[in-house]
Amino acid sequence: DVWCEQVRHDSGSGGFNTYHIHYFYFITLKLRSHEQACEYIMQQHMGETKQFTHVDATGNPRMVDVSHKAVTRRTAHAQAVVHVGGKIYKQITNNDLITKKGSVFHTAIIAGVMAAKKTSELIPFCHPLSIDDCQVNITAHKGKIYIDTHVHVTGRTGVEMEALTAATTAALTVYDMCK
Repeated sequence: DVWCEQVRHDSGSGGFNTYHIHYFYFITLKLRSHEQACEYIMQQHMGETKQFTHVDATGNPRMVDVSHKAVTRRTAHAQAVVHVGGKIYKQITNNDLITKKGSVFHTAIIAGVMAAKKTSELIPFCHPLSIDDCQVNITAHKGKIYIDTHVHVTGRTGVEMEALTAATTAALTVYDMCK
C-alpha cells in the first residue's frame, strides 16, 4: 500500500505548481490546476491552439534556443509525497526505513541526485546542465513520506525539470524498496 500523491514544483515565484502523480502500475499526469484544465478544454473546443515552446510553427518538435538568455543563478524546489500504509510507516525509526533491500531513504536520496544529473538523457528536449547543487531531503509525517528536492545551477535555463525528476525518482525508489 504505497503510492505517490503529488510532485510540486517551485521555481522561485513563491507558489507551487502541483503535478499529481499516482503510482500503482501506471503514472497519470494531471493539469496543474482546475483553471488550467478549464482553459485547456476551452481551447480544444473553441479551436484555439496554444503555442508550446517545444513545438515549431509547422508542428515539429524542437529544442528551445536559450543562447540569447543571460547566465544567471537559477533554483528550483520540487516535492513528492509518498503515502505508505501503517505497517510500513511503523517501521520508520530515526528518520529512516530499513527493509530487506537496505536503507530506503539513503537509497532514494542517491537515486534522486543521480536522476537530476541525468535529466537531459531522460527528457528529450531538456538542455544538459552542469548542476551546481542538488539536495534531496526526506522526512516522514502522519503516514506520508515527504521528498523535497532543491536544485541550483548557474546557466541560461531553469532547473525545474531536474528538481521534478529528482523528486519523482526518489519517490519511485521509495515505492520500489517498500513493495
